[in-house]
Amino acid sequence: MKIQKKQQGFTLIEILIVIAIIGILVAIAFPAYQQHLIQQKVTESMALADPVKQAIAQAAAKGDISTATNADQQAAGLLGVPVNTAINNDVVESVTVAGTSAMGASPQTANITILFKKPVETEQNAFAPLAGGTLILQGTFAADSVVWSINTAASTLPAKFQPKTD
Repeated sequence: MKIQKKQQGFTLIEILIVIAIIGILVAIAFPAYQQHLIQQKVTESMALADPVKQAIAQAAAKGDISTATNADQQAAGLLGVPVNTAINNDVVESVTVAGTSAMGASPQTANITILFKKPVETEQNAFAPLAGGTLILQGTFAADSVVWSINTAASTLPAKFQPKTD
């Protein structure tokens, strides 16, 4: 009498089904992951603007900011922040601040413009949706308060990547 061994393992169909399921999951998860990475980079860019926010708020508390800017070395030195192109990272090209209110206006206002880099054409870049886009933060400085908001109309960054403000 022969004893037959029972076969062990998976059939080809079972393996193909598992591979198909994994492929579907990856097809769904990868775009969501890329969007998360882009939103993370936008959040990092907002952190780059924090020292500029503080400097312009302090300048507003001391006096008129209608001509305040960091577009050149001399003006940036007066404001106490680096020149705009020195504030950057792997996706941000520059962070520029400029007073936008008329001299002596109350409340005073200023814009911070975050300019995102354009990727090199030969590079495969996950951050291409940010390329060349701008995110504009508007600051309003009253006697005892500072309010920052996103200028969604003037910003060229796609709306789905713009941070939500309270």
